[in-house]
Amino acid sequence: MTSPQRTSSSLGALTPREQAQAKALHLWIDYILSPRNQQLKSFPDDISNGVGLIRLYEALSRVPIGKRFEENPRLAIHRTNNISLALERFKADGVKFSASAESIEKGDLKLIVGLLASIAQLYQIGEPSSKFIAKLSPVLSDYHLELEKPITKGSSDGKMVSAVVHSRMHEEFDLAALDDMDAAHKLEYVFKLAESKSGVPRMITPDEIVNSTVDEFVLTLYLSLFLSAEEVAPKIPAGQSIEELQKEIESLKKQMNAVKSNQSNEILNAERRLKLDFEKEKEASTEYNNKLLQEAQSSQDLSKRKLREAQEKIKSLESQNADLRQMLADSGNEPDPELERQRKELEEKTAEYNATLAKMKEIEDEKNRLQQELIDAKEKHEKDMKRFEEIESERTTLSDQIADLKKKLEGEVEEGDQLKSRLIVLTEQQNRINDESKEIMSRRANVDKKNKETAETIKRLEKEKDEAEKKAQKAMEAVQKAKAEQEELMKKMKKKLEDENKLKAREREENKELKKENTGLKDENKRLRARRDTYKKKYRNIRKESGAEKDKGGNDSDDSEASNKKKGKGKFGLF
Repeated sequence: MTSPQRTSSSLGALTPREQAQAKALHLWIDYILSPRNQQLKSFPDDISNGVGLIRLYEALSRVPIGKRFEENPRLAIHRTNNISLALERFKADGVKFSASAESIEKGDLKLIVGLLASIAQLYQIGEPSSKFIAKLSPVLSDYHLELEKPITKGSSDGKMVSAVVHSRMHEEFDLAALDDMDAAHKLEYVFKLAESKSGVPRMITPDEIVNSTVDEFVLTLYLSLFLSAEEVAPKIPAGQSIEELQKEIESLKKQMNAVKSNQSNEILNAERRLKLDFEKEKEASTEYNNKLLQEAQSSQDLSKRKLREAQEKIKSLESQNADLRQMLADSGNEPDPELERQRKELEEKTAEYNATLAKMKEIEDEKNRLQQELIDAKEKHEKDMKRFEEIESERTTLSDQIADLKKKLEGEVEEGDQLKSRLIVLTEQQNRINDESKEIMSRRANVDKKNKETAETIKRLEKEKDEAEKKAQKAMEAVQKAKAEQEELMKKMKKKLEDENKLKAREREENKELKKENTGLKDENKRLRARRDTYKKKYRNIRKESGAEKDKGGNDSDDSEASNKKKGKGKFGLF
């Protein structure tokens, strides 16, 4: 067996014990997949994309996954779907784990190692662990060895490992020839031979065993490869197709919930952005009003800029609102693809249930026909037996008569010719009766054979009918459950759309309020402009009046102007 292609360097995040288990599990998976030529190209990448888990399940259970999966997953949703499919099958077989598909997809090494260890424990080593002990103890007993606990210390001399390997490869080497070797060299020889002859990968080193530092799980996993010629595979329960139907419905439900969750998150995010923009716009409007009141004439340019910004933000909000309305319209008016697919799946499963009922009716009709044939055959058989008894009685009588005639023929020569003729007639009659008897016996044998076949067929049909009834019941339950879930889903979607419509109405009211505030701002701006024009008019009038006084006052005005400059006032004592 070739060594693993590549193991991710991220194993450094694990403890030494977990690293040893991860490497051993990687080797074990490649050993299981090697007959199919499906070894992992990269560990744990081929596990975190779900492909390695699906192939491992198919190899261990010897049952196809029964559903298409993404062999080259590029998106996270594809990898998660692959992992979920594999985890569902492993869980159905009894594997216990706490890892989720999302954590495996994200590459959580601790959870991945724990999951693979649970899979190996159930399929390879045996669950509970007493099964492994029950396999190991007889092997050691054959080699006059006792099982010591923990097995990591009891194996330090190399005898236990060598004995277990020899029990599987006794034709490859002589165990007694290794007695002169020390434990390390003995184990090195055994490991190399097992790898080259049987393809069992080397998961441990001789030093780890001799120094009792080997991990107990790794040692148990290695030894389990020699204790059974085939992996442990739980039996698939009857009605697997119905269980797969239920699992597919559950998977569809999860996918629908995921789609709904994504849509809800997008809508909520849009709502949050819209509310934040509204709040920001209100704050900007309040700040804008305060500045207008405080700065009056000097804030005219600023008010124009703020007004343009408000208009742009309003346009942006209206655009976002339109996008949101479009999103809500898409989610409410057009049929949801996942919901439509679920409806089609439901119709298909309903058709399957109807087909199962039809098959049950065919089986019942076939059973009734065969039962009627069996009754007819029994009646014919009873008639044949009655006729056979009559023929046997006639044959006995004829035999007696022939015997009597033979005696008379011997004693009475004079009546010879007559008796010979009578003897010939009786002999022909006896031959005819014998032939008829043989024919009846042949028919009897055929009837018995047919009766036996008919009884077996009826038994088989009854079994098929029972299985079909169970499948029909399960299919009906699954259909009813799917219908109930679909109705519940439709109610939730209807309620959500009603809430969204209320939200849209509230948003329209807020938009109207915002437009009213914008109109108020425009009116306030006009009022401020009018005040500015009034101030300008007053200023011009004052300047005119000041110019007339200058003409009259002459030098007095010059003195007044000098005095005003000295006091820090303007030319006219106002600005």
